[in-house]
Amino acid sequence: MGSVMGIGINVNQTHFLPYTPPATSLHLITGVQHKTLDIAANVVGKIKELYDYFLHNNRAEIKKMYMSKLYRLNTPSMFYLKDELLIGTIYDVNDFGLLCINFENGNQHVFAPKELKYYY
Repeated sequence: MGSVMGIGINVNQTHFLPYTPPATSLHLITGVQHKTLDIAANVVGKIKELYDYFLHNNRAEIKKMYMSKLYRLNTPSMFYLKDELLIGTIYDVNDFGLLCINFENGNQHVFAPKELKYYY
């Protein structure tokens, strides 16, 4: 079984359809037109750097780095689970990459990607 993975970066785009959360671009953030090949080279360089870091460091250090960047970690948030709106707090990501959430009713659950959505 194979997989396809990609990275999408809005570089010089200035107009977007309405999204939640709203989309942006490097141009809108910096006010500067960027050369897409330079951006691509920088992204590839960073991926190589992180891959090398992954190969030469222990899992605990890598997880610590990942958790420091995890959106809404330890912050009560609203989530859609199927058609239900729930309040919960992300407290961990397990060794299989599943999101671990404590819900306000005391239940804990782990979720695979796209099993639930943030409510914005």
